[in-house]
Amino acid sequence: MRTLAAAPLLASWSCSAAFGQEAPLLEPEDVITVAVTSGMPATADIGAFCLEFSFHCGNLDAYMGALPLGYNPVLVRLLKNLEVLQGPPLIRIGGGSVNATWYNPDGFPRPAGISYDLTPDYLDVVEDTLMAAGSSGIFCPNVGIDDLSVSENMASGILTHIDQPWIAGFEVGNDPNRYEPNGRRSSDYDFDAFVDEFDAFLTACETNVSNVIPALGPTFTMTSAETVGEDEEWNACAPGLLRSFKGG
Repeated sequence: MRTLAAAPLLASWSCSAAFGQEAPLLEPEDVITVAVTSGMPATADIGAFCLEFSFHCGNLDAYMGALPLGYNPVLVRLLKNLEVLQGPPLIRIGGGSVNATWYNPDGFPRPAGISYDLTPDYLDVVEDTLMAAGSSGIFCPNVGIDDLSVSENMASGILTHIDQPWIAGFEVGNDPNRYEPNGRRSSDYDFDAFVDEFDAFLTACETNVSNVIPALGPTFTMTSAETVGEDEEWNACAPGLLRSFKGG
């Protein structure tokens, strides 16, 4: 049986404070425990940094806040309360919206396939959130667009506005097993083709962006019974891709 402190998750969202300022701390009586009984014996402890929040690029401001008000203090308090329990949660900026996002500091018209702009103001608030909460971020440059210059520019923009200590890594590839079914690649696209793109992105980043930010991912989607066999093949191949940027 596991005993978990659960109330901070709910109590944090009930706090109120001005944007860019600290939300009130939880009181001891706000914390309750929940006993969770599993039918199987535990084989390992859940360590720190196992909790992650994932946000889409299209609604970052709804959760993290926006300038000129600043970061969302309620979200920061939630993260800090969880940090007390098991270490700072990771913040992932990813999901399907990444494949329709580019870094656009100058407000240029969006090219085909792009629906969201990642701007300096957005990224500044993300960094402020990470710094206030003591959390790190996993960022997903857009590899799905099949344009290396867009992918590299997005990674460069992220690193320009967010200091390296707050970046846990770049996740390379969000649902690449869905690129072809979703019309982002030709019908002959397969895992080997993605490996070439993965390597090209890492090489470009190592050369032009940073050679010390870890490479993470990719993530795959298990979408339906009809595609489970193909999706499992992608999942089985993934561990061979995981490596870090060359040190230096």
